[in-house]
Amino acid sequence: EQLAEQQRLAEQERLKLEQQAEQQRLAEEARLREEKLIEEQQLAEEERLRQERLAAEKIKQQEIAEQTRRKEAQDARISGLLATAQAAVGSGVTDSSVETALASYREVLALDPKNKAAQQGISEIIEYYVDLANKALGKDQFREVENLLQLISAIDPQSTTVDLLRDQMEIRRQAIVQAQLQAQREQELEKTAQAELQKQKELELEQRLLEQGIRAYYRGDYQTSLEILTPLAEQGKERAQFRVGVMHLRGRGTKKDPSMGTAWIRRAFPAVQSAATSGEAWAQADLGSLYHNGLLVAQNDKEAARWYTLAAEQGYPGAQTNLGTMYANGEGVSRSRSEAIKWLKRAAAQGDKIAQKNLVALGVQ
Repeated sequence: EQLAEQQRLAEQERLKLEQQAEQQRLAEEARLREEKLIEEQQLAEEERLRQERLAAEKIKQQEIAEQTRRKEAQDARISGLLATAQAAVGSGVTDSSVETALASYREVLALDPKNKAAQQGISEIIEYYVDLANKALGKDQFREVENLLQLISAIDPQSTTVDLLRDQMEIRRQAIVQAQLQAQREQELEKTAQAELQKQKELELEQRLLEQGIRAYYRGDYQTSLEILTPLAEQGKERAQFRVGVMHLRGRGTKKDPSMGTAWIRRAFPAVQSAATSGEAWAQADLGSLYHNGLLVAQNDKEAARWYTLAAEQGYPGAQTNLGTMYANGEGVSRSRSEAIKWLKRAAAQGDKIAQKNLVALGVQ
């Protein structure tokens, strides 16, 4: 029984070992199958990746081919546009040719923003118009300059040349305005100077005529004096008006006409009175004669002598003659032969005919 038990235990051990060995074999077979499966999956994955790379490479090559085709087409288009632009302005720049060239250059830049030929072409067009604007500015053709500046701005809104030229144009405009104003001022000054010169000449002529007329009066050439002084009196010359009035009043050189004579003297009186007060010798003499004869003022020999004296002391011959006569007759002053002769001689020395006659009447040669 003990042997049988040992044999049974040994059989159990053998079976256990066989079972363990079978389990190991099965596990190994499973491991091998798993490894084979993994290997097959890896190979399949590698193949899939290879196929994807091949497909991607094919797509890339197609894209490169398409890009090359597009690039070639674009280059051909750009070359054609540049040729069109150059041909448009090559035979002469006109509004239409520039429009064609600009359209072509702009389309080139739309295709290739960095295209040097198109940029240079537009720059040359701008330079062409800038040159025209400078020439127009040199001729002061401001409207033409403004039109060109607007054209340049339309081509290149960022152009700094436009502002520079516009500033130069404004400076030139201001210079022309200033020059015109200066010329106008000079013309006005010249006109004023000419007018003043003419007026001065006319005044000098009137003064010479007035002096000639007065000298003729005191020479006794009343007709000549009246012919010279009447136009001056009609022009408002108060001294001439007074002397013409005296000649009409006394009938010297014309028919005696007290009414006309008084009218002329009345017109001159305000100016004569003002000039006499201001120290004018001729006016003092005339005012003295009014007091002496009682014309327009109350007759007053003393007042007449006072005014005659003021004028006589300034060398006025008419006043010297009348003052000498008053001294000879004792009118308004004490009678004095010596004073009479003194004043009459001074007047006679200046050609006064009445003074000369009065000296003869006094027995003075």
